[in-house]
Amino acid sequence: MLTFNMDAIAPRLARASAVLGLPASTADAFLQWILDLRAAIGIPHTLRELGVPAANLSVLSVAAAADPSAGGNPLPFDAEAAHTVLERAFHGRL
Repeated sequence: MLTFNMDAIAPRLARASAVLGLPASTADAFLQWILDLRAAIGIPHTLRELGVPAANLSVLSVAAAADPSAGGNPLPFDAEAAHTVLERAFHGRL
């Protein structure tokens, strides 16, 4: 979701990088910090590694778009956008 929303949230992520004391106060530095944290605590990199079947992505996309929290997303988040995000997460592409 960070990369999907990057255009809308980059300034906030840059501020978060500064607050965290990261070497660079940029959105990319924050994203790298998240990726490093995920690796350090053993969170898998892909939905596939979590056991999510590819066949479920369409159903999950509809559910994600219908979830009440989708309305708070900084960019429009419909089933098509959700499918894009989930497809990328399934294959480990940011």
